[in-house]
Amino acid sequence: KGEADLVYKKGKFFLCQTIEVCQEETKDVDDFIGCDFGITDIVVTSDGVKHSADGLNTYRKHRQKVRSS
Repeated sequence: KGEADLVYKKGKFFLCQTIEVCQEETKDVDDFIGCDFGITDIVVTSDGVKHSADGLNTYRKHRQKVRSS
């Protein structure tokens, strides 16, 4: 508590200061959604909705083709 360090690293000065922060109250969550970040689909949510990006998938296929050659 109340401590500060002045650090010189790679030609720059950094001031490291210790402070005390009050913890906020946590809120109870009733609903949430999970996400799976995959290869074929960009995101699949836990409620079954698939989100894909055709442009990104095209780019991935192109890069795979380049790597294979």
